[in-house]
Amino acid sequence: MKPILLSIGCYWRARSLFAQQIVSGVVTSSDTKETLPGVNIVVKGTTKGVITDLDGNFIRLQADEKVLQFSYTGYETSEIEVSGRISSNIELKVNVNYSMKL
Repeated sequence: MKPILLSIGCYWRARSLFAQQIVSGVVTSSDTKETLPGVNIVVKGTTKGVITDLDGNFIRLQADEKVLQFSYTGYETSEIEVSGRISSNIELKVNVNYSMKL
C-alpha cells in the first residue's frame, strides 16, 4: 500500500511543479475605452513577452512569473501581479507628458 501512496504523491508533486497557468485578457485605453493592438507585455526583469493582437487580446503562459509589465507608445507603463490570476483586463492611461519628436 505504501508504494502506491508514494507513487500517487510523487505524481501530484511533479505535476504541480511543471504546471503552467494561462493568463489572458484585453488591453484598452482608459480614456476612449478602445482596445489597443500591439501593446508590449513582458515579464518584469526579463525579455520574455508577447504583444496584443488587433483586438487588444493577449494570452500568456505563466510558469513562475510574478509581474507583467504593459507598455504602449503614448501611454503610461502599467504592471500587474499575476500569481493566481486567470484573466486580467488592463486599462492603460494616456501619458500626458508624452510628445512625439520628429
